Amino acid sequence: MFFEINEYYFYRIALAKNITKAAEEIHISQPALSKAMAKLEEKIGCQLLYRNQKGIELTQAGKILFDGVKQSMDIMEKTVNQISRISYSDYGEISIGGGDDLFIYFMIPVIREYCNMYPNVLIRELIYSNSEQTIKGLLKKDINIGLLNKCVDDDRLEFVKITEMHEVVVSGEKYAALAKVAPLKWSALAEFPIIMHCSNTHTRKLFDEKLEKMGVQFKAYMEVGSTAIMLNLALEGFGLAIVTKEIAQMDYRYSQLTEIPMDPPLSSRDTYVAWNREVTMTSCMNNLVECITRNTSGNFNK
Repeated sequence: MFFEINEYYFYRIALAKNITKAAEEIHISQPALSKAMAKLEEKIGCQLLYRNQKGIELTQAGKILFDGVKQSMDIMEKTVNQISRISYSDYGEISIGGGDDLFIYFMIPVIREYCNMYPNVLIRELIYSNSEQTIKGLLKKDINIGLLNKCVDDDRLEFVKITEMHEVVVSGEKYAALAKVAPLKWSALAEFPIIMHCSNTHTRKLFDEKLEKMGVQFKAYMEVGSTAIMLNLALEGFGLAIVTKEIAQMDYRYSQLTEIPMDPPLSSRDTYVAWNREVTMTSCMNNLVECITRNTSGNFNK
């Protein structure tokens, strides 16, 4: 302790400038408080306060003691606040998992904002190639927060939808004229080289399921794991790229491409932030989830 209990009592009396009021505030009887002050003055060897018509006034010695105790109180308050921050606020460590595209085009701006707000939180980025691996990471408790393109029925996991996404067809100059005769039927794409997501991704599986329901089937000319590479290939005339619009439009190259209207437009798919319910949801994790959901509309729905 920086001071003894009687010194703290003295500090509260000096603040209240009234023994009766101080006794009420610190839940002690007035006689006990007066006795404590007598013991303190006896210990120090001089008078610390005296009564007048306005209440309590400090002697010169009392003013010196008050300044000393106040400094100790300020240090104690700062120390308690630091401990509180470690326990409940912006100290800690978080590991995050998700697909490459979600990290490059969404999570990196979110992490930048989060780190500016909570500079004492250590972010460990663990990037997985698909949603299935991210889910495994959550279940094994290797990661705290996951960004996923799918939701699974598992009582151990909590999922929060953050946005809807849509697959679109884009082309560079070589195939841009198709936009003039659009909308195209999906079956017409079989006549062109198509650049698609890798077949082991959940995004690709959902896309293939939608085509299957329409009775449409065609093979990919190229399978690519990165939206950035898909956009580059389309710009260079390698083919038509089927990309996630909400992610692709965050890349500067998207404005150089032509979107080909399709008939019918594909239904949207959902994106989620998830965590393991068996892991204590710290304030660091809560703050990150809030940051993710807050940035969803700003980054995806431009």
